Order: sequence, then C-alpha cells, then structure tokens
Amino acid sequence: KSYIEALSNQGIMNPSSSTGEYKPNQAITRAEFMRYINRAFDFTQKSTISFADVAKADWYYETVQIAVAHGYINGVGNNKMDPEGKVTREQAAVLIGRLFKADPGGVSPSDLVFQDKGKVSTWSAGYIKAANEKGFLAGYTDGTFRPQKVVTRAEVAKILYYYLGTSLSTAGKAYSGADLKSDT
Repeated sequence: KSYIEALSNQGIMNPSSSTGEYKPNQAITRAEFMRYINRAFDFTQKSTISFADVAKADWYYETVQIAVAHGYINGVGNNKMDPEGKVTREQAAVLIGRLFKADPGGVSPSDLVFQDKGKVSTWSAGYIKAANEKGFLAGYTDGTFRPQKVVTRAEVAKILYYYLGTSLSTAGKAYSGADLKSDT
C-alpha cells in the first residue's frame, strides 16, 4: 500500500478512472509497465514505431513510442510489441536493468543465489543479478526468484519505488543521512 501511495502521490501510478481502484493484485501488462516507467522518469521523447500489434488509435501507442525511444524495451519478435502481454519477474528485471545500464554479460543462471535459478532464462540472468544486488528486485522468503511469475501492480510499485530511491523533490523537506539510502 505504501509503495502504491508514494507512486500515486508522484503521479506515476493512478487508480482506474472507471472504478477508482488501484487493483494491486492485478497482473500488469507490458504497456502499463512502460507507462509507469515513462511517468517515473518524465520520459517524453518519441520514436517512430511500426509494430504490427500497435495501432495509432491504441491508448498505448504514444507510450510505446516513448519506451522505444528511450531504449529500455524491445519488441517480442516478428515485428510485434505484445503491449497487452503480461510482464514476468525476469522481464521486469531486464527492463529495470536496461534503465540503470546494467552489464548483463558473463552471468549465467547458475551464478545466481536463488534456489530456482535453473528456471531463469540465460538472457535475463545478468539483469536479475544486478537488480537483486542493487536491491530493486528481491527473491522470496523461501529462497526462490520465480522468474516466470507474472508481476502485479503492487510488485511493480515496489520495484519502481526501490529503483527511484529517496525523493529529494519534496518542497520544504529537510533531509538528513537517515533519509537517504546508502547508495544515494
């Protein structure tokens, strides 16, 4: 709740315009995840796109243009973006890793500390390791990462909250060392 509220206060994650609910347990789509990232970083620069499954009339057309321009997401192959597809935990790690320019090279799933590292895709292992080491994306209390699990709106709120770190933009706020994360 606190993560969603913090992102809502910053205008990053809003409740449904039709129901007024945040639906924290709802699975997130690729288009929604792109929208939240674009809002979080005030990304506005657009790129020309021509994905077969993204029409100019779609609500996410501009969102995809912005995401592609900033280079943190690619299509899924065959000239498709799959904007309504769901985002898995390993895909979320890759998207966040691309934002902070993680170097995924030289890491294989066997290098990870998670009990289910054998289920991690080779293309995501380096990003998962980097996101975990930076504290943006953690494993579960049972020692697993669950790379194929679809992320929810609540999980994305927590990931983005941790990635964004301490906000220094609150008017009238005096900050002390206790307010800051050790890597800030």
